[in-house]
Amino acid sequence: MMDRRTFMTTAPVFSFASLMASGATAADETDSEIMRLYREIHAIEEAAADHQTDLTGDAEDEEQDRLFWEPREVMVDQLMALPAITAAEFAAKLIVDTLNGQALDDWHTGALWKEARALVA
Repeated sequence: MMDRRTFMTTAPVFSFASLMASGATAADETDSEIMRLYREIHAIEEAAADHQTDLTGDAEDEEQDRLFWEPREVMVDQLMALPAITAAEFAAKLIVDTLNGQALDDWHTGALWKEARALVA
């Protein structure tokens, strides 16, 4: 499993628009709670990547957790609990749940894959 530090130094940062081939533009899609949370999560990831500190080791990790990763996890839990209504919302959940494509959840137990199977059932 990849740790946060490795993820932030190796994961490419994609804009949501570049990942959406169809480019949904309806206001209700971009203003939904899922899309709002997605944008906040993405902003936290960017802030964490840009964050400079004089701390090292455990102290640096604790600061990163407090400033970025703990608030992110709260938002991720909120986002993943909401049902996707549109393709854009599902794509946002996919991006968040897979750490921008760097990891995949378990097919049988992962909330995202359960939702995907329900959408196509």
